[in-house]
Amino acid sequence: SKTEIFSSVNGKFIATVPNEGLPQTIILVKSSDPVLDTGVYKIELEAEVKNSVGEKLPASTVEFNFDEETSLVLNSGTVVSVPTFDIAEVSTDDDGIAVSSVNIDETEFDAGNFFVINVNIGTVVKSVSISKF
Repeated sequence: SKTEIFSSVNGKFIATVPNEGLPQTIILVKSSDPVLDTGVYKIELEAEVKNSVGEKLPASTVEFNFDEETSLVLNSGTVVSVPTFDIAEVSTDDDGIAVSSVNIDETEFDAGNFFVINVNIGTVVKSVSISKF
């Protein structure tokens, strides 16, 4: 005896536009040359925040965070001290710019270690790797 089973699926596929139809957020990060001051390198980070149509995003909260896990991988398992930030959470100015400085131990920086910094606005994240070499 042979049994056949038939089934059908009914429904609709609905496409949803990402970011609720708004232009996507873009973060561009620039870093300054390191400045040595009393055993610590200070590196300024400038985050420019705009959307995909080029509009600047003023009064947006930008967070600067150390990515310990990725730094550990890039440093082949070498643990580095967690760097500090002058300000970890900054609002963008009228030009969509947020600025903070990261402070990294002189010895660890001179050793060529990598320090990965995540810069984010909401769920949009830009990672920047800082190293002497």
